[in-house]
Amino acid sequence: MEDDLTFFRQNAARDKARGVDNGWELAIAHLEHFLDGTGTPVVLSSEQVARMPAFVNAEEVARQKSEATFTANTDRPELNTAPGASCS
Repeated sequence: MEDDLTFFRQNAARDKARGVDNGWELAIAHLEHFLDGTGTPVVLSSEQVARMPAFVNAEEVARQKSEATFTANTDRPELNTAPGASCS
């Protein structure tokens, strides 16, 4: 762990400059938070998360998996099974 932290600290100035050049204010803030070593949680607003493709993609995958587990109890058998399951 110490070697990793040393590596990150040695490259932090370069990475921070890249963040400034590219307008990545949140990335800079996260880098500084990591380097301060406090270990406190980072809280993101829903607007911040909505601008992060990795989180948006993960949220979509989780939504699809969740939806695939729901079934109905109706007079229409095709609605009473999870998608991909066979009707009996």
